[in-house]
Amino acid sequence: MAGTPAHNDSGYLGSAGGTSCHVVRTTRPWESGIDSIAVSVGSGLGSLGYVVRDQFPDAGWDSVDYDAVVPERPVVLGLGGAGRD
Repeated sequence: MAGTPAHNDSGYLGSAGGTSCHVVRTTRPWESGIDSIAVSVGSGLGSLGYVVRDQFPDAGWDSVDYDAVVPERPVVLGLGGAGRD
């Protein structure tokens, strides 16, 4: 990471199944040393979704039927390695 990360640690939530859960407020979540990014959707992407899509354009976003995404059937996209920056 070059420079100051665009995030601040907002707190530890607890653990689930041996995995620690934290809230981090950031505009660049991929710089926060995390294992996954959860992006909520409706009929399309919101602000965070568009930023993540711009950073990881090859993740298969065009294959997602956003209207069919429900908590019981989430869509998982592999972001793989580094993004654009």
